[in-house]
Amino acid sequence: MNLKEAKNLSKDLCGDAKRLSGETYYEHALEIVTKLSSYGIKDETTLIVAILHHCLDFSDEISKKKLLKRIPEDLMELIKKYNEIAKKTIQVESFEKYNEKYAVQAFISLGGDIRLLIVRIVDKLQALENSWVLDREKQKEVALRAFYLYAPLAKILGVYKISRDIENAAFKILYPESYFGLEQVVKKKSWGTKKIFREVEKFLREVLSERGLSNFEIQYRTKGLYSLFKKINRYTEEGMDIGENLERIYDLFALRIIVETVEECYLVENLLTQLWNNLPEERNDYIEYPRQSGYQSIQNAFKIDGGFTVEIQIRTHEMHKQAEFGSSSHLLYKIGDKGIKSGAAKKFKQYLSKNPSWFKELNYWEVEKEQKYIPNTPFKNKIYVFTPKGDIIELPKGASTVDFAYAVHTEIGNKCVGAFVNGQIVKLDQKLKTGDTIKIKVGKKKRGPNKDWVNFVKTRQAKIQINKAGK
Repeated sequence: MNLKEAKNLSKDLCGDAKRLSGETYYEHALEIVTKLSSYGIKDETTLIVAILHHCLDFSDEISKKKLLKRIPEDLMELIKKYNEIAKKTIQVESFEKYNEKYAVQAFISLGGDIRLLIVRIVDKLQALENSWVLDREKQKEVALRAFYLYAPLAKILGVYKISRDIENAAFKILYPESYFGLEQVVKKKSWGTKKIFREVEKFLREVLSERGLSNFEIQYRTKGLYSLFKKINRYTEEGMDIGENLERIYDLFALRIIVETVEECYLVENLLTQLWNNLPEERNDYIEYPRQSGYQSIQNAFKIDGGFTVEIQIRTHEMHKQAEFGSSSHLLYKIGDKGIKSGAAKKFKQYLSKNPSWFKELNYWEVEKEQKYIPNTPFKNKIYVFTPKGDIIELPKGASTVDFAYAVHTEIGNKCVGAFVNGQIVKLDQKLKTGDTIKIKVGKKKRGPNKDWVNFVKTRQAKIQINKAGK
């Protein structure tokens, strides 16, 4: 099945059914495909899953059997797996006790295939952008979930541009006054800045060409509003001066010079120091001393036009590709605003170093149609299950419903008399798997656990409590 065939099938299945925003489900799916393409994601399988991700929602049992004949088996398995991910939701009330490591690991484990995770992230970005149809409280819930789950997940996967768009869209909903206030300041400052940068770019092209450089790029970027908001708050808390008009936020606007070799990076830096005064205290050589994430670039602030100071980043094409799309994404080192200390970032990076074939940079990834892609899932010794409220519980592989009960609370474990997994009643020694939603039934008159439970529980906590009660 190719993308054109998938689009026709999606249109037939979804018909004229509409979402709250007024768009049809087909238009919604098509928009996700368009967004994925705009982010440079070219893998046809990813785009087909995106256009067909609602196909099972509009199919009765008879239609599903017909679908199986029209959609190749491997594609249908991906679509079913995507639907499993889509059914899992982290509720807002759980954010107070939120653990980004568990959330991100749970979704990576649930997905098992990076393509499904990318589609889900872009799907939630579109939902965030269309959240204006919801009431104010529901909008906040959608924005919080985007902040705490989907933006960090995008950071770990290295898709910086998607993460930035999610953060900015959520920031607009959660802090509208700050968002629009900063937007006006940035717009006002950018009017004159763009003209300066056009002149500087023309000048630099002449200078670099004269020095024999040919394969280079000069880019201009504006700092994301949410990133700017965080930096202003951090500077304010540390008592640093940001200036009356943000003039001391040197990376509000930045020039990026991308060259062929490391030697050319230092050549360009030397030329810039001859052309303009710089701020030595702002210089960072992340080529010689890369960040723990692997990010590499030379960064410094230069006074390029009178009192106008701007950050200039110098890197090679390969460094740029890694910074924008690779496993050393610009935001990986500060995932979840916890820096490289993030447990999820550390574990995922360690996993990737040992299993590089699992992590594919979709922007450069073309999977052969006949090739079956069966990745190993990270964190394979752990499972991630959900409480009815949407909280995530991390357990060892092979854990039972009793392990889950004790992980929630000692008293729930001690008084556990039954369990429901995904709405179905099960035995207490039932082994759980990632994605299960568990509800524990407790006996009000029960005083303690059954000592025989110790024979099948896997967690240390459960064993200790059962043995303690049996004495």
